Amino acid sequence: TTGHAGNRTELLNSKKVDSSIIDFVYPVEKTLVSINAQASVAIKGMGLTFIDATLSLTEGRGGYFVGECETMQYIPSGNEPAIIYPYSRSGALMIPRVGEMPNVPVLRFFTSEKLQEIRKDSSQKFDFLEELLPLIKKEFIYRYYSLAFKNCGKKLNGSLEFAEMLEEIKSFHSKYPSEKQFSFEELQEPFINHEAYNTSIVKQSLEEMIEQVSLRTKSPLLAAISAWHDISPIFNELYSFGGLTARSHQLFDNHYAPFFNRISYGPPLENMYKILALFKVGIFDFTFGQSPTIQKVQNGKWQMENISVELDNRIVLDYHIDARIPRMNIPSQSSILYKNLFEEGKIRAFQNTDDTGRYETGGMDLTREAHPIDKAGNVIKNMTVYGTPTEGVTFDNDTLSRSRNDFSSIWAKQAVKSLKNFISTTK
Repeated sequence: TTGHAGNRTELLNSKKVDSSIIDFVYPVEKTLVSINAQASVAIKGMGLTFIDATLSLTEGRGGYFVGECETMQYIPSGNEPAIIYPYSRSGALMIPRVGEMPNVPVLRFFTSEKLQEIRKDSSQKFDFLEELLPLIKKEFIYRYYSLAFKNCGKKLNGSLEFAEMLEEIKSFHSKYPSEKQFSFEELQEPFINHEAYNTSIVKQSLEEMIEQVSLRTKSPLLAAISAWHDISPIFNELYSFGGLTARSHQLFDNHYAPFFNRISYGPPLENMYKILALFKVGIFDFTFGQSPTIQKVQNGKWQMENISVELDNRIVLDYHIDARIPRMNIPSQSSILYKNLFEEGKIRAFQNTDDTGRYETGGMDLTREAHPIDKAGNVIKNMTVYGTPTEGVTFDNDTLSRSRNDFSSIWAKQAVKSLKNFISTTK
């Protein structure tokens, strides 16, 4: 089992370390110390690791925050970078979490009964986009409006067919036009209805997001995204060990898994108040925040470019930080341990293959007891894999949960059994 150690094979094999690139930020007090004050820094990724890196480069360098909530202000120390350029595929920040969540109805559409109607044969794979995503969207809409109706002294009839429910929602908005309408597509792509993407728009989006989640138990947004918390354990069973069609498996991993992570596993609200305060002092520039191109240039610098920006679409930077949690991609992006195991034939890459195509997740091929399968197809029973290396074969296992993909308990029981057998044979 391994944690978030990073895939640092190239770095460990390199004789000369390039100080302008930080490919793994932890521990931040050591990895980010080489970044000079008043430097320009690009940060890849806008998740929890981005927040850790940003706060280390600001608060961790002697700056401090005063005030509370939306009025919080940042007092610089002068040791911070002059400017930080965050970027990611979506260009969107995570939705913060709060202590209290709304009371919500039980799942109505993403249920075992509905899933059995779709998959009558246990050997049949699910198409995520065509079969599962529509049910997920319905749950989000149902939970959002159940609370939105309640906040206005009304009650959404949960027994209605979904088409009838949409008619009730349409009538609701005609009576309460000031109530914010829910859009799953806008939740997935927050800037879809904006003509431009820039720092001001991202700041505005963050302010609106904070306003919505600050309603806590009365937040329809939190009610909507709570659906994924209840869906994900069921989805894990459908996803694991190639339960999705190969094509939709790849689509989910590349586009929807990051989205569900962004809305469901965000930072504490306090940290997003800090990020908002940093916006106010001008330390962020999101001009290149959505899928820019970045490359190493002369003099140890980095060049960032965004073809969607008509003017000033190129900038030279001092440092580049990769603030993502590394994913396994055997054998090209993996630690020396896994690379050697692969080259020796002791593990092989997992493949999901069917009539929709072939998809290699980057993880290793495993049995349902988490034993690796070698290149010859043999099960290596004296090895058990847990955590990040199983991602793509299982879902959401990097959290080392005891309630899903609990391979540690399987390993522990097998270890105890082996010890008992050993003791009994030696007596």
